[in-house]
Amino acid sequence: MPEPTNSRSSKSEEPILKSHKDKIAEIRVTPQLILYSILHTCGLEFWIVSMGPFFIGWCISKESMILDWQIFIGVAIVGPLIGGFTFLFNEYFDKKSDMYNIRKITSALIVGLMDLNTIRAASIILLMAGLVLSLLFSLTFFLLILAMVILSILYSDPRTKLKGRGGMDLLVNILGLGVLCPLAGWSIYNPPLEFPPIYLFTIMMIIGGLYAPTTVADYDADKIAGYRTLAIVLGKKQTIILGFILLTLGCGTLILMGLFEIFPFKFEYLVWVWPALVLPPAIYAYSFRNIENLNFFWPLFLIFYIQGAGTFIFLLMFSFDWIPF
Repeated sequence: MPEPTNSRSSKSEEPILKSHKDKIAEIRVTPQLILYSILHTCGLEFWIVSMGPFFIGWCISKESMILDWQIFIGVAIVGPLIGGFTFLFNEYFDKKSDMYNIRKITSALIVGLMDLNTIRAASIILLMAGLVLSLLFSLTFFLLILAMVILSILYSDPRTKLKGRGGMDLLVNILGLGVLCPLAGWSIYNPPLEFPPIYLFTIMMIIGGLYAPTTVADYDADKIAGYRTLAIVLGKKQTIILGFILLTLGCGTLILMGLFEIFPFKFEYLVWVWPALVLPPAIYAYSFRNIENLNFFWPLFLIFYIQGAGTFIFLLMFSFDWIPF
């Protein structure tokens, strides 16, 4: 890996940096904090974001929710292993911006529980474990996982740093989470090109809609670090509007799939899951109408889990050909 670059903070940034350092100094190191901090640095809270689309692809490909060894190994690959590698790789190069990011205040690197060499070694171990385990499936599966790794490197490596190129950061997340993850799950039982294209489009749009506001949440830290993310290029308000459009496109298309019974959706499924398709855009529009001093976590958390619950109910009905009553 190339070495991360460091730069001195400007006088205007020093109060923010001092405030965060003071908060870090107040943190009491406990065994619980050490465990949480390490898992947080590996992206624990976000593993579900890759495991969810993977599970969807696996479920509709198998046409069953009965768990087997393949799904357990598969979610371990895209979640803790490749997902963990992605976050550690990003952490290795992002200490500059993370120092100004209140969300990263308990990062193992920022707190001092891990150093850069440990971060690098851990990321390589997780990467190799994920790639080796992917060979248990098929060459197609391995190549899809390898494509995720390549996107992760392009996203964070300072020589490409797609994270810091407005629009490319959104595209990488849509491709990685919204395309490669569901295709990897699907590929366990069927060729990737047979994945229902309209359904794949809905996953892509919803992933894009959920990712866009995260760049607004990190606006100040990324701006100080010199990253030209989506929110910095478009502006906060425009980014929120784009996210709303993408999310609404995804949910709206799913409603149309139910009305016209386009595989894998049916009208009977839509009768039961329509609140999970209508509420997220409504919550998004209401919560983000005033983006200044907004806690982005709770609206996104609520939207994600409403859609997750709706998706789980849909997969139950799809897998077992079951309608509640």
